[in-house]
Amino acid sequence: MKRFLQPTEALVAASWLRSAGVPAELSDYYLCSLHWLIIPALGGFGLELDEEQLEVLRCAPPRREEPTAADLACYRRIGRRRRLIVWITLVAFYPWLFIPVLAVRSVLPRGPAADRQADL
Repeated sequence: MKRFLQPTEALVAASWLRSAGVPAELSDYYLCSLHWLIIPALGGFGLELDEEQLEVLRCAPPRREEPTAADLACYRRIGRRRRLIVWITLVAFYPWLFIPVLAVRSVLPRGPAADRQADL
């Protein structure tokens, strides 16, 4: 049995094993999910699997699927949309983030007219 201190690591390992056809179960998952201080006391999340299945998995070559052109285009489109949503959210709900930018722009001199005023 392998133990993980992070729930995401345990879930990724279990799902990877399940996708390879190895029945894997997480022990203490629900108990550790109750409170994060319990995790080190129990030794983390346990990943239980059969030893025979583990030996078969060690001998098998790894599978890897290359993404298609349609997959890559979809990833790019989703990435652009997500960046746009983040910027709109920042501007709409957190305008105080842009106050320092506006304050600096108002303090900086703006061209030769500002130089003439500084000389007076």
